[in-house]
Amino acid sequence: MRPSPRRRRSPALALAGIACLALAALTGSPASASTPASALPAARGAGEPVCGSGALAAFGCEARTVTTGSGSHGVPRGGRPLGWGADDLRAAYHLPAHSPHHGTVAMINVGPDPKLSGDLATYREQYGLPACTAASGCLRQMDYRGGHALPPPATDADKQKAQALAIETSADAEMVSVTCPSCRLLEVQIPFGEGPTDPHKASGYERYAGAFATAVRSAIAAGADAVSISYTMPGDERMLHGPIAEALDHRGVAITAGSGDVGFNGNGDSATVTTAGGFTGSAAVWPQALPTVTSVGGTTLVKQGHRYAQGAWAQAGSGCTPGVKPPEGQPAAVSRLCEGSRASTDVSAVAENIAMYDSYRPADHAADAGWLVMAGTSLSAPQIAGMYAAGGHLRDVHGPNTLYRAPSRAISDITSGANLIPPVYSGTDGHCSAVWETAQHKPLTDFGDRMCQAGRGWDGPTGLGVPRGLAAF
Repeated sequence: MRPSPRRRRSPALALAGIACLALAALTGSPASASTPASALPAARGAGEPVCGSGALAAFGCEARTVTTGSGSHGVPRGGRPLGWGADDLRAAYHLPAHSPHHGTVAMINVGPDPKLSGDLATYREQYGLPACTAASGCLRQMDYRGGHALPPPATDADKQKAQALAIETSADAEMVSVTCPSCRLLEVQIPFGEGPTDPHKASGYERYAGAFATAVRSAIAAGADAVSISYTMPGDERMLHGPIAEALDHRGVAITAGSGDVGFNGNGDSATVTTAGGFTGSAAVWPQALPTVTSVGGTTLVKQGHRYAQGAWAQAGSGCTPGVKPPEGQPAAVSRLCEGSRASTDVSAVAENIAMYDSYRPADHAADAGWLVMAGTSLSAPQIAGMYAAGGHLRDVHGPNTLYRAPSRAISDITSGANLIPPVYSGTDGHCSAVWETAQHKPLTDFGDRMCQAGRGWDGPTGLGVPRGLAAF
């Protein structure tokens, strides 16, 4: 990293490429499985956060649902899928028709979702995936200590939380189903009462991170081969080192986490919130910052005839985590971009304009529950977890180490696109400068263009690239 002269950034690119689609003008006939995302006009808004705002936002689910138009808060649901479906995603990754291994993938979620089995059945039937139900034992739900699944919410406040967070839960299960249709699914539920104690400071997330640590241990004890975490939160030293971090250090078990949806994060000192719950301080993006976790970035998918192409998703996270060692196997040339510390991300998957199904509406009992279009690296992480389990070569997995030694043909390099730079979300001018640094006596820190622009080889927004088949796993 090197000082860079201060430079003005044009606000004209402020929200270019952000993760939502405007559906108001949607027309045309449905495709055989779903209306492709290419048929939906790109919007210039930020979508509707699954976790909303205020206290709910502090739970840190980064995913966003499409809105009906720029500036709208209406989230349309439909009777048929819109956006990229399972068939599109599997074709884009060149996945085999049948998973060579039948592992167990755990998804760490927050709150109850008693309709998950039915929603998952709807999604899998839509795309011709084999059934995976609670009745058959393929899908299991338990609480974060390994006990029975959480009971349905009783209070109005908890019903609101459960309704929002169930969208994240359904998306996780459906994305694992895409990349490992034959895998068993284990949904591990953290109760609302284990949430942040003070969302305005990183230390206020320690109890919450500890609950995720407990959930990961319980998932592994229950037989998980891979674990997906779709939540992010500000991480302090006690979360990056010590017992909490050690709970996410399991050789032989793949643990994936989304890189975050706030774009380039510099040294983890962005003034932009890492969750929308009120935090504005200096912190790592946890848990993807841990070297024993595979940090999963996001891409945008485009269909060109019968071929698919991908570029860096504009909101995908990237950055450095000072004081945290690089993952095992991360090349020195990569960690040098972060002065020898952990550089994110490691690998990517499609994160934008994805069709998913959710019908759990305990708060409003709305009849329009159904298909949604979603975006976020919280959808990327479970896709990669499913690939780890489908590939089955987990004995030596320790964080992203096996990805860094995978043959070049196993991962498609992403060479186009860039992520955005908070807090104004301007487009990059070729330098990944920490534009939120406002001290006039100090030049901006320049991290080199590889940290925020996709290019040949490793880069911050997409890591090594996107998997091509299962050879990397």
